[in-house]
Amino acid sequence: MEMVVGSKSGVPDSYNEKLAALLETETQMGELAALLATVADTLSHFPDAVEIGSKHIAFADRRIEAAEWPSFRDLGVMLHTWREQRASVDAVWAAMSVEERSGLNAPPVGSGGDPTRVWI
Repeated sequence: MEMVVGSKSGVPDSYNEKLAALLETETQMGELAALLATVADTLSHFPDAVEIGSKHIAFADRRIEAAEWPSFRDLGVMLHTWREQRASVDAVWAAMSVEERSGLNAPPVGSGGDPTRVWI
């Protein structure tokens, strides 16, 4: 994703920084969601393949240490961060003129369901 930088007003620079942070958080959320989905699917379909120890969970070729497993607080902080970043990106985008938006990447489309997980 190529981002335009440089502006007399500084608004596009600020927007690009905010957008990059939002996209990074979304990537982290996606990685975490994939991990949780994989564990859920494995527990649902292959429970005999799961080994749960006091400080780890292992299945297939994965081993996740307890310290790597997200707490409810971790999930809440990540979601709160995403919401703040999303609101900030949307606000800066809305405040920019058409000329300032020219050549910039628009904010990502709002969240949607994963078509591969129809029960969600």
